[in-house]
Amino acid sequence: MFFMKRLILFTLVFMSIFPHRLYAQGTQGPNAPGTPGTGNPVQVGGRDSTGAVRVFKTDSTGQVYIANPGGGGTTKITDQTGAYYLLVNSSGQISIASITGSLPAGSAVIGAVTISGTPAVTVAPTTATLTDCSGSITTGGTAQTLMASNTSRTYFLIQNTSLYDEWISFTGTAGLASAGSYRLQRYGVWVSDPGTVSTGAISIWGSTTGQTFSASQH
Repeated sequence: MFFMKRLILFTLVFMSIFPHRLYAQGTQGPNAPGTPGTGNPVQVGGRDSTGAVRVFKTDSTGQVYIANPGGGGTTKITDQTGAYYLLVNSSGQISIASITGSLPAGSAVIGAVTISGTPAVTVAPTTATLTDCSGSITTGGTAQTLMASNTSRTYFLIQNTSLYDEWISFTGTAGLASAGSYRLQRYGVWVSDPGTVSTGAISIWGSTTGQTFSASQH
């Protein structure tokens, strides 16, 4: 009897000093783990930053929510290392409170992001070794291949270095003012668009044998 009285007294004193230590609990519902059930099959209780009671529950579909978010405090949800955690405010809204280190590897979908101020953006240049495709018109008035089809092409540059117009085509055989052909005037330059690069064969046409052009690709 003396021992029981001492145990009850110790329990009451401990509860008055560390109430949140005794409240945290987990309840397993009637279904097997991983099997959805009606109502709230699993619930975990605890206290928020103000000491108010919070209860996390899972519904019949397995989704987790806070049953009583009110009270004015915030509830912290963290991993076992404390590196990544969320805060749930008194309205039940969730915000990312802190991310320490790098994000875990894998794919993640991020919703709308608001950026305040003027962010500094640094664009690193892409380095590459260009392949020279320069040449001259073999037979005036007859189209020829300037660049063969290249599915790995990411960039190209063409300049007419002759005194007369040249015509180029990315979809077929180039010709004087023909459909799908584009005029490249004397010393004119054509550079591939950064967003879309043609990987098919590029044809060139010049009226005079020996007309020159400079070209490179990557």
